[in-house]
Amino acid sequence: MYESDADFADFDLPLFRPALRLDALADTIHAAADHIGDGAPASRDEVGAQVVLPIFEQLGWDIEDPVVVARGFGTRRGAVDFALCHPEGNPRLLAGIGPPPERRSAREKAGHPFNDLSLRALQVGISEDGGEWRFYFPAGRGRLHNREFARAHLTRDGAVRAADVLDTYASHFALRNGWALRRAELEYRDRSFPVHAQEAWRRALAGDEIMDRFAAEIEAATGVSPDPEEAAEFVRGYVEGLPRTPNPPDPVPSRRVGLGDRVWVYDLAAGDLDCYYLVAADPDFERNEVTAESPIGRVLMGAREGETRETRLPNGTHWAARIVFIRHGRTD
Repeated sequence: MYESDADFADFDLPLFRPALRLDALADTIHAAADHIGDGAPASRDEVGAQVVLPIFEQLGWDIEDPVVVARGFGTRRGAVDFALCHPEGNPRLLAGIGPPPERRSAREKAGHPFNDLSLRALQVGISEDGGEWRFYFPAGRGRLHNREFARAHLTRDGAVRAADVLDTYASHFALRNGWALRRAELEYRDRSFPVHAQEAWRRALAGDEIMDRFAAEIEAATGVSPDPEEAAEFVRGYVEGLPRTPNPPDPVPSRRVGLGDRVWVYDLAAGDLDCYYLVAADPDFERNEVTAESPIGRVLMGAREGETRETRLPNGTHWAARIVFIRHGRTD
């Protein structure tokens, strides 16, 4: 989320109030998740009509206008299921329903519409059942699977967390104003840097300029030029000794609960979704505020999304809940 309520002080419509919009989007996602969870096989058209388009509509896109939500949008490498356009003919987001990159052949990956270099649009790959949404940076930044920067699963992640991701990268407001692309660039940079930095450093060390500089430093210190083979062997040994990053980081980083956070939890006993605020002192219990020293606060602090935490409350009740979503810092 990039905007606050103050950004829309001149508007009094639910669409322009972030809290109301996210709640409505979560309800739509919850309904889509119910449809996905019924287990009935669905065609691509059915997934588009019953899962994808209702979500796009709730994200502020006019799904009845074919120039705003273009279906079967053609690119130089083939057609995608949907293109979200603003203004007319200018796609801001390409959406395709189908298997993820790891389940495609090399030929299918190379010819994928998401690899069209002429379109500077974010991309979202939606699984065959509509449940998983993977967001990719525009073409030109490496292979498709390496360009993934965010992911949301409508059933596993929960409606609230999925709503936050989809609103950030697929809402009409975020895409129209360029905020979605700027945030994607930051996410892509943060994810790709540790993956590629070490290999880039190795290549830089093995380059001619570094070798020439190294030889010049040896000559300045000793008065004689080093043997080229000996110098190259020394550098190769140093480069091989550098640590390597075995795997790229998770495209959806795991968050931890801290003070000031807003935390949604699923109460396993009651079967309800609750929201807590972690405050330093003077909690307002009517607003579900808890301190880090309270029984619930103690077990929430440091918890990751997806974890289950439990404790015994002062009244003797056993409390157990799964951490569904964490938003850092209070937003109201």
